[in-house]
Amino acid sequence: MVWFGMRPLTDVSHRPRRLGVLATSLLLVAAGVAADTRVDGVRVGRQDGRTRVVFDLNSAPDYRFFALKNPGRVVLDLQDAQLASDIAADFRGTLVEGLRTGDHEGGVLRLVLDLTAGEHQIKRFTLPPDEAAGRGHRLVVDIRPEETGSQAVMADAASAGDVPAAVDVEQTAATTAQQTESGLTEQTAPKPETAAAVGVSIANGDGGSSVPGPDRDQISENAVVGELAADSEGIPSSGATDDVFDDFFNLGGPAESRPRLSGYLETSAAYTYAEPEHWSKLRARLELAISGQLSDNVRYKLAGRLDGDGAYDLEDDFYPGAVRDDQDFEAQIREFYVDFGSGAWTHRVGRQHIVWGEMVGLFLADVVSARDLREFYLQDFEAMRIPQWAWNTQFFAGDHTLELVYVPTPSVDKIGEPGADFYPFALPPGTPVRDDRPSRDLSTYNWGVRGSTLLSGWSLSAYYYDSISVAPTLVLEDDGLVLQYDAIEQFGGTFSKDFGGFVFKGEAVFTPDRRFQSADPTDPAAILTSDALDWVVGTTIPLGDWRWDLQLYGRSTSDYDPRMGFDDDEFGATVLVNYALGSRMELELMALAGLNREDYLLRPKFVWRFRRDWRLQLGADVFGGDAIGLFGPYDDRDRVYLEVKRWF
Repeated sequence: MVWFGMRPLTDVSHRPRRLGVLATSLLLVAAGVAADTRVDGVRVGRQDGRTRVVFDLNSAPDYRFFALKNPGRVVLDLQDAQLASDIAADFRGTLVEGLRTGDHEGGVLRLVLDLTAGEHQIKRFTLPPDEAAGRGHRLVVDIRPEETGSQAVMADAASAGDVPAAVDVEQTAATTAQQTESGLTEQTAPKPETAAAVGVSIANGDGGSSVPGPDRDQISENAVVGELAADSEGIPSSGATDDVFDDFFNLGGPAESRPRLSGYLETSAAYTYAEPEHWSKLRARLELAISGQLSDNVRYKLAGRLDGDGAYDLEDDFYPGAVRDDQDFEAQIREFYVDFGSGAWTHRVGRQHIVWGEMVGLFLADVVSARDLREFYLQDFEAMRIPQWAWNTQFFAGDHTLELVYVPTPSVDKIGEPGADFYPFALPPGTPVRDDRPSRDLSTYNWGVRGSTLLSGWSLSAYYYDSISVAPTLVLEDDGLVLQYDAIEQFGGTFSKDFGGFVFKGEAVFTPDRRFQSADPTDPAAILTSDALDWVVGTTIPLGDWRWDLQLYGRSTSDYDPRMGFDDDEFGATVLVNYALGSRMELELMALAGLNREDYLLRPKFVWRFRRDWRLQLGADVFGGDAIGLFGPYDDRDRVYLEVKRWF
């Protein structure tokens, strides 16, 4: 497991507190944090046997779409998204039997529309904000009966997700064993307040994004989905005709090529109150992405990020020069890829995120991603992941998926420099360390294969990954200390199943001949080798306004050596408790603890979505325990933080 084997920092000199700069820091934090997309509500319209479902969003979505048969379902996977609150709608008299939602791996929110029996034609597209109507971004799904009896047809729409052009349902029904219905919960429809039964709009907020998204023929959704002005059958009284409705089902026309701009602005401040007190973060971050499609089955995305952190200049007598140079400013390409495919095959080529794990707070089966650990594991995982330049191919066959990954120039973890707050090795500030990173030529590469399936409601996957380890080993050589990246093999698997809202899941990874650095102070240069099995099992339990995530993890080594600094069988646990204070505020506590010794991290947090597209987080990170544990070495790094983020 990635969290074992870390060593404490060397003590640094005490510094006086700098509370006088708090006001200045808070001014830096006055501009914009949250999940990138939030589903604020769902509305339903019906006309002449046809159905429209509109999801109200706070920002333009990045999503994948596919349909399944036997039984019929429409599935929307929204990347980096969440529900503002429980959403429900009245689907009586429509082609939709119900709506289910669930969180999936990689920060994906899954929306599933269960369809009535029979064949259907399905169309989906996005609409930009309509300030005059008081509407924000919308994701629209149109459904009508298949009159010819042929297979359902799916058309690409403006700003569709990051998948190639949809094919017929038989080819797309397979669209991924990752894309199972694990983790979905039934939504109960409320009683309609009027005979119009046009659906429910929840937490619409006060205004939409000012950044226009791609549109579809510039036709208002109200042409089909009436608001409160609807007749007794739920048919809008706006004078919409069948021709207008049919226009939305038109499957012809060229692919939308207009690029879509999205991103976020985040400012954050952290003050380390444990001795020695200091400002540890005063960061502004801007991430921008542009995405679009070049043709019906070719799409692209380019995303970059800029970070500037004033804490390292403000605390220049605390941080060594190497740390300041490493962390005060950074520009990086986050994503730069092209999607294309044909039939059951899809390909993504370029810099991308490949997420294989789905546990809370742990990088276990997520073996492809490198990580930015200069802030320990305290950032959101989506921001912490370092993408890879890769070719990722997936093949879909029914409920089965085969994924092939080739990484020609691997990325590795960023751990910072000696003297940084969370440098993982016990070295004095300024200690020279040579970083022996993998060469950037094609002689060093990673590759892997992953298969997944859906079996009796169980989502199962297994993989093999041959790679350069993303985590370095500190080695003492004749010319000094060196960070080396070992060639390793990893065999792993994941499982999950939804038991009516109660989700059970787990992961395991076996790594033969893994190298460990000695924790024996009399022999610190020794490198120890053993097979290692890392595992985690957990459950998600929703209880009204409460959500509980409970996990037990561990590591076993076959050739145990006491110099490793941990037991031959290590155990730990994580508990996440979240309580919703209405639709805009949350209280959360995440606790992580080693069970073999005193070793813990507590993360209380308050979240406030005070406006559409905005989120504020106020929290603390409290470390404690033995110096040989995972968290105890950082007991002088306790901090409080404030983050504000605006996304668009």
